[in-house]
Amino acid sequence: MGVERRRSIRLDLRVPTTLKDLRTAAVEQAVTRDISGHGMCVLTRQTLAPGTRLSAEIKLPDLKTPQSFDTELVWSRPAAEPPQSAS
Repeated sequence: MGVERRRSIRLDLRVPTTLKDLRTAAVEQAVTRDISGHGMCVLTRQTLAPGTRLSAEIKLPDLKTPQSFDTELVWSRPAAEPPQSAS
């Protein structure tokens, strides 16, 4: 097993997420794959370019209202499986 390089522990968590490109206003429905204090992995149907500034809205299971924040896409790659809705 390799050396762990992440700054935070990642939690396996699949929840609905809405991403809005702050430049084009395009909206993408997505699902998280995992989440941490320093980032998250999000599965999307469309390829997004690194450096894209996004407004994100995430619906966490223990909170009544969605959490919103602005973020920047650091890296991207095609997923092995298409995103599925979180239940």
